[in-house]
Amino acid sequence: MNELISLDPTAVRALEQWIADDPRPGLAFRVSVESGGCSGLRYEVILDDGRGPGDIVTSCGGVDVVCDPRAARYVQGARISFSENGFPVTNPNARGACMCGASFSARI
Repeated sequence: MNELISLDPTAVRALEQWIADDPRPGLAFRVSVESGGCSGLRYEVILDDGRGPGDIVTSCGGVDVVCDPRAARYVQGARISFSENGFPVTNPNARGACMCGASFSARI
C-alpha cells in the first residue's frame, strides 16, 4: 500500500498545536469518511485517543494519522493541508465535489 495520507507542513504545525492544547494523552488525527453532503461523502477529522479494530495508523511529520479500513479506501494517497477554514483534502480518489467543497464523490 502506498502512503495512506500525507500532511503538508501547515497541517503538521496546526495539529501539533491542537494536540498540545488538548489534555488527553495518546491523541492522533483521525480522518474518516461519512455518508452525507451534496456529493454523497464527506470527510470528518477529529483528535481521537482511541483505536478501533483494523485501524490503520501512519505517522506524518511526527503526527499520528488514524483511519479505519473503510475510509482508507477513499483517502488512499490524499494530501491534507491547513487553512483558516480547516483541513482541506486534496484527494486523487475524488471524482467530483460539491460547490461548497464539504463533500465529494469517489471513483471507488
